[in-house]
Amino acid sequence: SVTIWRYFFYTMKIFFQYLSLILLLVASVTAGSTFYKYSHTPLRSLVYILWLSVVIHWGAMLLSHMEYDSTWLYNIGMNIEILLYGYIFYKYQKNKPFRYFIVIGGVLFETMFIVNYLMFSKSLTTSYQVLPLAIGSIVLSTTVILFFYEMFQSKAILSITDFLVFWVGIGLLFYYVIPLPLLIGSSVFDRDNSVASMYYIPLAQHIAASLMFILLIYGFLWKSKAYI
Repeated sequence: SVTIWRYFFYTMKIFFQYLSLILLLVASVTAGSTFYKYSHTPLRSLVYILWLSVVIHWGAMLLSHMEYDSTWLYNIGMNIEILLYGYIFYKYQKNKPFRYFIVIGGVLFETMFIVNYLMFSKSLTTSYQVLPLAIGSIVLSTTVILFFYEMFQSKAILSITDFLVFWVGIGLLFYYVIPLPLLIGSSVFDRDNSVASMYYIPLAQHIAASLMFILLIYGFLWKSKAYI
């Protein structure tokens, strides 16, 4: 029945939520302990982004357990994370047209976030910003793909899996691409964000986050090559 399926998705959502939170903490500690490997590259911002994510996601969980609405923290955190990850790959990008795309995409994402809040959402504190997250995911994923395209044109392709930034990029693609079909579908067919926001989207996001943090931990621990 529908009730059994919703209970199943709810249980899986809780399991992967806690798994992703634990993996986020491990990834943040690992990023700090291996900072010397990438401190001279644009990835040096990554350790601060991860610890900011710890504050955001663990803080949101604590607010929820205290029966406070944590939606506002997720919305603001999502906005900040996408911009900061995009900035890392902007710093890596050497192709000027690609850099222009990243800037324009970032402005478009931020504009949509503000417009969606002012015109379509009841409140930043009670409604998930699904449409801006979908747009931000598309922009950031494209930014990472453009970076890989440039990387594949260089000599780095001969040992691409030895570079930490490769695993960061793959992790981000998992994190932002896996939930994307649900985000787009929810934006078009489920404007009230009822079932999608309660079950399917969070579950997909937690699974994708777990995969990303596993890849980051692997990269931090076993991949030491710098890509400048």
